[in-house]
Amino acid sequence: PHGWFDAWAVPGGFDPGGLLGGWAVERAAARLRAAGVSDYAVLTGADLVVRGTAAHGGPWRVAVHHPTDSRRAPLVLEMTAGAIGTSGVTGRQGHVVDPRTGEPADQLVAATVVGPDLAVADAYATALYAAGPTGLAWFRADSEYRALFAHRRR
Repeated sequence: PHGWFDAWAVPGGFDPGGLLGGWAVERAAARLRAAGVSDYAVLTGADLVVRGTAAHGGPWRVAVHHPTDSRRAPLVLEMTAGAIGTSGVTGRQGHVVDPRTGEPADQLVAATVVGPDLAVADAYATALYAAGPTGLAWFRADSEYRALFAHRRR
């Protein structure tokens, strides 16, 4: 998104990791739909996609934890369709590279994006993590995707 994700910008070659997690989970969800499953939650790490209703018959309740303050209550989203993608919480320092400088992105601690498709939400989260606060301008009021967290490093 917006030129801030480039799988070729990493030192030593090619790393599509910023897109693969969301893409893989979205593919697994598509297989569930193709098999006739209409109510599911599929997740890996901090990325997830939900459709339909939870076992209790209501919307899925998804807790999104604050990336830097564990004392804060999590943001709880009620969802019947959607995805949440997060970048920056893997504990791997320098895993997202700023494609403009070739250096590890270091402005944000984490970036979390919610929207209808996990592959896109995950790509936005990775690009936002790389771009830093500048990337918040991508999320207009009429956008299908929203940034939930984009916290600066201290």
